[in-house]
Amino acid sequence: MVFSEEQLVNAFEKRPQSQQALITDNNLRDKLHIKAGLPEQVISSLAAKLNADLVIIGSVGNVGIKAKLIGNTAEKIMRLLKTELLILPPN
Repeated sequence: MVFSEEQLVNAFEKRPQSQQALITDNNLRDKLHIKAGLPEQVISSLAAKLNADLVIIGSVGNVGIKAKLIGNTAEKIMRLLKTELLILPPN
């Protein structure tokens, strides 16, 4: 799915202020990639396309039976990814 420039701007503006500041302060605005699809497929595909050295993602923190019933996205990404992965815990 292809997104228009307006959709990219809207997606950026919907980010929490702390994330917007992090992106802006580090001049990463033009490096944002917004894609639609299953996170594990989109992230691993984009990482391969960009020849990424490292992928950093956040974890919701579901554990135990809840994680098994819902599915652990970070774990799915870890299985598909061909590069280094850093998973940040919640908070």
